[in-house]
Amino acid sequence: MTDIPSATSLPRVIFVDGLPGSGKSTTAQRLCLHLNRHGHPARWIFEHEDPHPVFPEPAVRACRTQAADADPTLFTRALTGYATLARELTDRPGLTLLLEGTLFQTAVGTQVLTDQSRSTIDAFFDRTLATLAPHQTALIQLRAPDVAASLQHTAEKRGDWFPEFLVGQLAATPLGQRHAVTTWDGAVALLAQHRAVCDELFDRFPGPKLSVDPTAGDWSRRNAAFTDFLGLPALTEPEIAAACNDFVGTYRADGTDTESELILTPEGLALAGPPSARLWARPDGSFEVEGIAMELTFRRDDSGNVTGFTCAPRLTELPLTWHRI
Repeated sequence: MTDIPSATSLPRVIFVDGLPGSGKSTTAQRLCLHLNRHGHPARWIFEHEDPHPVFPEPAVRACRTQAADADPTLFTRALTGYATLARELTDRPGLTLLLEGTLFQTAVGTQVLTDQSRSTIDAFFDRTLATLAPHQTALIQLRAPDVAASLQHTAEKRGDWFPEFLVGQLAATPLGQRHAVTTWDGAVALLAQHRAVCDELFDRFPGPKLSVDPTAGDWSRRNAAFTDFLGLPALTEPEIAAACNDFVGTYRADGTDTESELILTPEGLALAGPPSARLWARPDGSFEVEGIAMELTFRRDDSGNVTGFTCAPRLTELPLTWHRI
């Protein structure tokens, strides 16, 4: 096992943030797996995790659209959530938390889209960091230099649903309504405004911080930047599972018509897309789905044939058990 920095030298909280599609989930997941692989306890808090310990997604959506059931105490409750995480860090001295999208995309994004004042945004940012003190907090910003080009790349990668989804989400917010957003260009302009605020807050961030351009798509370069920044051993590509062909096939969620297909790609076993998501082998024999907070444990019959899998998601809408068809 390669030496890893002691718990006292690693940040206790690592925020990973950036535009939609910039690689936040995959970055946080890779770092979490890397730390665990080297014997350092780490927990990845997925942006869409349900329940989320800081910003529950349904409450964020209601706040952004100013829905009738919107919780006016959302940000006060968020600070309570951060305080709970700070106590967890105190109780578990060796633990590192990786919070993806929480600092900029969720908090600042919601405040910008609901037309909150800059002083309010700054005050919450400062209170967030104060609540997590005295634990050392670091920030990784995945910052593409061209907002429009980055979002266009994400749209091409995710498919036709994404532009319509993004425009619809932003158009429903107070800022979107004020700017009469109905087009892709209008949505991009709002996210550029949001990113400008995040850039200023990045400059104000008092702890260790790293800004990485994700547009080149070169994970080896990014991995090296992350590990150099955190003082970690080199981060290698997640292990490709042996005997991947055993798992290839179509699976159906029990009691539903929902199906998922596992395929074999040059990079290994993957969940079919678009876009496809690789399955990364864990030391215990289970798998993690790349960029998604979901673990799969395959079941076999007495003859050793794969019959299905059990899903341990942190997304409540995902079915738990699937059978091979």
